[in-house]
Amino acid sequence: MLTGYYRGIPLSYPYLLAFITFPICALKNWINVIQMVNAAKALSEVDKEDRRKDALAKSKKSTVGKKS
Repeated sequence: MLTGYYRGIPLSYPYLLAFITFPICALKNWINVIQMVNAAKALSEVDKEDRRKDALAKSKKSTVGKKS
């Protein structure tokens, strides 16, 4: 097993693996957050459009049967 210290950081395979993979993991999680925010915005826009269409359909349906 690799042992010793480099600038106060213990050198062993688990630590080396952690130091190499942490930036990759952090970047991947940041990209996931950005994708989640964009997906939430897109879904809210679709939901707004569906609600608007439903409201229009209900208003047309309620005015069709009324006499003037």
